[in-house]
Amino acid sequence: TVDNGIACHEEVARAKELGMQVVVTDHHLPGEILPPADAVVDPHRADCASSFKDICGAQVAFALMCAAEGREPEELIPYFADVLSVAVVADLMPLILENRCIVKYGLEKLKTNPVKGLSALMNTAGIDRKTMNARHIAFGLAPRINAAGRIGNAAQAVELLLSDNMTEALKAANELDEWNTRRQQIEKDIFREAEEQIEQNGYANDRVIVVAGEHWHSGVAGIVASRVTERYGCPSLVICVEGESATGSGRSIEGFSLYDALAASSGALTRFGGHPLAAGISLAAENIDRFRQDINAYADGRPLAAPVLRLDCKLTPSALSLDLAEALEALEPFGQGNPAPLFGIFGVTLQRVTPLSGGKHLRLLFSKGQSAFQGLLFGVTPEAFCFEPGDLLDVAVTAETNFYNGEYSLTVQIKALRMSGIDDDQLFRQIDAYRCFASGRAADRALLLPTREEIGEIYKAIVKKPCQEERLRVCFLNTPGFAKTKVALTVLCELGLIEQNERGIYRKSENGQKTELIHSPTYKNLLEGSENT
Repeated sequence: TVDNGIACHEEVARAKELGMQVVVTDHHLPGEILPPADAVVDPHRADCASSFKDICGAQVAFALMCAAEGREPEELIPYFADVLSVAVVADLMPLILENRCIVKYGLEKLKTNPVKGLSALMNTAGIDRKTMNARHIAFGLAPRINAAGRIGNAAQAVELLLSDNMTEALKAANELDEWNTRRQQIEKDIFREAEEQIEQNGYANDRVIVVAGEHWHSGVAGIVASRVTERYGCPSLVICVEGESATGSGRSIEGFSLYDALAASSGALTRFGGHPLAAGISLAAENIDRFRQDINAYADGRPLAAPVLRLDCKLTPSALSLDLAEALEALEPFGQGNPAPLFGIFGVTLQRVTPLSGGKHLRLLFSKGQSAFQGLLFGVTPEAFCFEPGDLLDVAVTAETNFYNGEYSLTVQIKALRMSGIDDDQLFRQIDAYRCFASGRAADRALLLPTREEIGEIYKAIVKKPCQEERLRVCFLNTPGFAKTKVALTVLCELGLIEQNERGIYRKSENGQKTELIHSPTYKNLLEGSENT
């Protein structure tokens, strides 16, 4: 086996009954008992003396091949560095130590003498060999190769990588490209359904989001889980139901081991495995609700984990230059474990918002003093963008070179932005307090109950300019804060003073009448609770 088998006790036992010799090569975490194979090769075995554990399944297979050939890895890496580098990057292994060496060698081979299959795939993906880097592997090659196994036939990818004929390789590459386009649409559809389920059922207030759908394609469950985790800032599992059985994939955030959480709530599962940040599960469809309760009960007893964005340093806008981007290239390859340097630019004023690619992306213009710079924000539409010209923001950016029409230029990519001067610790306490309250768990009501004046300020803002909830949260993030703003909106809706249309925009209710706050069930509940405490 390659990249699987460490948890397949029944399958290995059955293969042995049929007279097969079984060698398991895997890099996932083993359980207390290893499968009954003739050999189990896994760096996470308790008796493995390897000092570096963070290798992917293809590297484990490569190590076994080297041992079988009686050759040192250094001797054989030049022959396999291109395909190995794709495996390392695609499986999100940290680009440190031997992984970094493999990808560095691999990028050189991809630029000069890749196997025909990867050469064809680069052609199909529109990747210029001269500027090839790890990002091109992650977002150009890997998704197309993975698409075959996710929604097509994995044999197509194998045929591509083994091809010695460029014409056949290009045909296979084009087929993978078509599978990838289809995968993107399936992923988009499932994510939309998952998002609707989360909002309708209040799962956004859970410590761990668990969503499930009939006939969701299991091949993209992990990708959708990544998007859910990114969207809601907490661990998530996406479960695909087929009849009475179900399988799922999960993604987590730093500080919350998904593997440990599954181990602690495995009573509803038939199988699970994976890593602290990614895992897979199997269970009976009837046990999904029980599993949701079990894993959230475990999470409620753990310290709150919040997504973290680490800045390498602060910059002034004038420091962003092509020279800086060129100097950073010495630190490549960038990727998991060795991300591109992330710079914080604080207290800049948003001047202009320009839609790109039919509104799929945005170009933002910022200024500070006498300096100005532009940055690209990918995957955000003008409608979903909650900031407005004039806002004072903190921005996290990367700087890289772009080669076009024979010339190099600076590209600034925006990774995150927020209103300037936010108290992070206070914000996370408020988010957790609101989620606990909304889901019926014990919460700090002092963080939740807005004053009459605070509710009045939010009401006046809506009367002055109807807007979406996210814009209101941004405007009132410091005072009265996230939790009180959410509660205030609920109270105003309950009193019939404001209403939310189908586009999610709050506006003054035409039939709203002056009333007392105590007539709001939410306000009364919080007020009585705070008096009792």
